[in-house]
Amino acid sequence: MSNITRGVNQITVGAIAVDGGPGATLAALGLTKEGTAKMSQTDASTQDIMVEESDTPLDSIVTPGKISFTWTIANPDTMTLVALFGGTATGTSPNKIWNMPATVITQELTVKITPRKGMSVTFPRASVTAKMNGDFSKTDVFGIDVTITPLLPTKSGVGPVQYQE
Repeated sequence: MSNITRGVNQITVGAIAVDGGPGATLAALGLTKEGTAKMSQTDASTQDIMVEESDTPLDSIVTPGKISFTWTIANPDTMTLVALFGGTATGTSPNKIWNMPATVITQELTVKITPRKGMSVTFPRASVTAKMNGDFSKTDVFGIDVTITPLLPTKSGVGPVQYQE
């Protein structure tokens, strides 16, 4: 039977489990800006192995397309910036200051998307990158765009993407 999956209830991230499987302690980094949570996969590529004696391939190597998931955090705070970019936060609100590091980091984390309806999606081990997306107009907000790419988990028997009904 089919299942309709839609909306975002929560996107959480955390450390990968010690055994290489999905992490169990995950936390939200903020609220998801409406319309920005998207999962996509590029088209597969095919490399045909050709021989001189035929115009038909002897064999074909098919590589599945790259999967990615992106979203924008609509309400980042200094701790969100530390979690995604590194660096340090000092002081207390309302005078807390984040100092961006000289070198931006890419992290490997577990990411779980819990929809409003349907199947949750977990990336047990994902490359996580972020970039600032600052709109300081009256009709929009400063946000952080987050992109994840699933990686092969180090734990045997665990897939790079997990769906749970």
